[in-house]
Amino acid sequence: MMSGEEAPTQQQPPEPEKKTDGPAAEAPQEVQLGSASTPAAEETPLSYRALVLTGHGGYEKVKLQVKTETRAPLGAGEVVVRVKACGLNFAELLGKQGLYELLPAPPVIMGMEASGVIEAVGEGVKDRQVGDRVIVMSRNGMWQEVVVVPASITFAMPAQMSFEEGAALPVNYVTAYMMLFEMANVRPGKSVLIHMAAGNLQRVTQLIQHHGPELLCSVRPSQRPRVSVECVGGRQLTGGRGEGEGGGDYCRVHSRHRGVGVAVTQLCQTVSDVTVFGTASAAKHETIAQGGVTHPIDYRTKDYVEEIRKISPKGVDIVLDPLGGSDTQKGFGLLKPLGTLVVFGAANCVTGQKKNLLAMAKTWYNQLSLTALKLMQSNKAVCGFHLGYITDEELISSTMARLLELYEEGKIKPRIDSRYHFEEVADAMRRMHERQNIGKVILLPEAKAEEVKAEEAKAEEAKAEEAKPEEAKPEEAKPEEAKPEEAKSSPEPEENVEKTEAAVSEKEEEATEERGTAHRFLHAANMTAPSNQTPAAPQHQQRFLVLFDFDETIVNENSDDAVVRALPGQRLPDWLRNSYREGHYNEHMQKVLVYMAEQGVSEDSIRSALEKIPPTPGLPTLFQYLQGNQQDFELAVVSDANMYFIETWLERAGVRHLFAKIFTNPASFDATGRLVLLPFHAHACSCCPNNMCKQVILREYLAGRQKERGGAPFQRVFYIGDGANDICPSLALGPRDAAFPRRDFPMHRLLLEMSQGAKIKAKVVPWVSGEDIVNSLKEIVEER
Repeated sequence: MMSGEEAPTQQQPPEPEKKTDGPAAEAPQEVQLGSASTPAAEETPLSYRALVLTGHGGYEKVKLQVKTETRAPLGAGEVVVRVKACGLNFAELLGKQGLYELLPAPPVIMGMEASGVIEAVGEGVKDRQVGDRVIVMSRNGMWQEVVVVPASITFAMPAQMSFEEGAALPVNYVTAYMMLFEMANVRPGKSVLIHMAAGNLQRVTQLIQHHGPELLCSVRPSQRPRVSVECVGGRQLTGGRGEGEGGGDYCRVHSRHRGVGVAVTQLCQTVSDVTVFGTASAAKHETIAQGGVTHPIDYRTKDYVEEIRKISPKGVDIVLDPLGGSDTQKGFGLLKPLGTLVVFGAANCVTGQKKNLLAMAKTWYNQLSLTALKLMQSNKAVCGFHLGYITDEELISSTMARLLELYEEGKIKPRIDSRYHFEEVADAMRRMHERQNIGKVILLPEAKAEEVKAEEAKAEEAKAEEAKPEEAKPEEAKPEEAKPEEAKSSPEPEENVEKTEAAVSEKEEEATEERGTAHRFLHAANMTAPSNQTPAAPQHQQRFLVLFDFDETIVNENSDDAVVRALPGQRLPDWLRNSYREGHYNEHMQKVLVYMAEQGVSEDSIRSALEKIPPTPGLPTLFQYLQGNQQDFELAVVSDANMYFIETWLERAGVRHLFAKIFTNPASFDATGRLVLLPFHAHACSCCPNNMCKQVILREYLAGRQKERGGAPFQRVFYIGDGANDICPSLALGPRDAAFPRRDFPMHRLLLEMSQGAKIKAKVVPWVSGEDIVNSLKEIVEER
């Protein structure tokens, strides 16, 4: 969701509050400060620091400001709290992008939880007094040095609790507790799967182990625990225990809301005999294992659905889902009969610093859709949870009281990942967004000590001095800087840049941790079949470039589905169909082809199945028109199918010669008769499958062809497609270009959803038949 807007400097100095024409939509806590018991102080100005969201976008939209208010009498039931520590939550990342509906419009002070000391009390406050150490929980307004709040939303801190722990407790632990115990009714014998277990889930695990379940967690291999036996609920449990080994039930918890995961993990430990599955990055496996997770799952290198099925073939009892989209569908599919799915977020929408309409549209399109009848027939429950919409103060208070009891009993303890001063808020948000934290990220209102700043500046100077000798060596610098740097900085011609305004550099800034792990096949970059080099059109400069998707654009169904009909039973087994992970279809299809070979499916059978696929209605007419106008049109295929499938069909249809280039995944039969599939290339786009970004292909092809054409760009580019992965290249088209989405297919529906965002600069021309495209192209060709 973030486009690559430049981040602010790491440490921002406070700026004076900027006056706006209208009233600031800030938190109810930020009112004039004062004490009912000291009216003489009413005119005394008070200055304090606050973090203000000044607009929606990147980190630089959160400004440190110094505000000045006059003291005014407190209202009945109110207290003044000097804030000592604040919590950072995923909701603030959403709010920064304009995706958190409960946050008022900017300018607004964010922050849902804090801890501090009461400095004044209003009339009618009986159970709080000046000097009390309290936790405060609100919808927003906590990221400031001083807050005025109702005493009813403050909670007395245990003597042994630090301010940082107090700020880390409310949102994550209340969320985890209510989902586990109020909605999912976790109890002994259940098990919990936790996504991003190093962040949100530790709290749930602790609670469950206090009452009984075993924990399984999904993480990367390097994070795996050193031993396979965990101590859970006071006894030894071995990893991988399935239903046949003890009869325990299973629960799955997603935890992209990075503090809820730690909470879930800890809370799970308060229940006996609960199994918890969880996901986390490799460097965090040992930590989450020590925190109570029994079975780590590497969600980046393994299919978590498949891994869970290996341990518990019948599925799990509870799924806590903060991700949304296709992960919600997978969670529902993992539930055993009488299982419960609790949806509490849509973190798949967030892919960068700023709002990403494509990620939102994809998440929306892939969301779980059920009828009451299907729900009844499946014997499953689906619940929704949103802490911000719980207005019952008694429910919140009773939950907080229980959590504080568990803390005092030593059964839960918030894990603090890191501490940042208000000046460093951009670094804090970046740490959470890039999934580097293990536990809670804390913001400290207190100004950073000058001596600390001086020491850091001195350290930076020392580093710079150490680096100078390295930089001064011309012989070492030349080989590394000359040619490679020149290659990196070679811009594509300006004429082409106009056509590709959605720059890849912006998309690379949107990509987060997945840059390093999503693409393991660098050797396969730019692989194409030898026949792909044959030029198709006459060797003069055509005015227009036409790009085609293949499946459900040229052919009228998915070619991958068509070849499955070559199997003896004409369908895949459920375990293989359910192994698909969003964004990893190429890997899934590799498994399918291996399975087909094992079942004895021959090359002839696959070819026969491909040749039987019918063309999309009207496509023969379109090809006939383009063949008759080759002087104007250059054609290419950009598809996530594979070279064998595409060339087999095009040659059978007699139209292979029309295409100058085919960009697709390499595929060929090996000596054993198995069709071997590889990914097309590696890329850094966070919106596309890990094996192919069509926008990168489009941009590189345009730049290369422009050089080959002596610097002359195509006058216009036309992209014809149907699927969600055809959105990304469409974003690179300019105002004179056209995107042709097949009507009522995903590409068309997503473009309609995105229309308000005005990110599509090209003309959008829906089509039902190839004749529709012909009519549009005829009008364009006639323009001079």
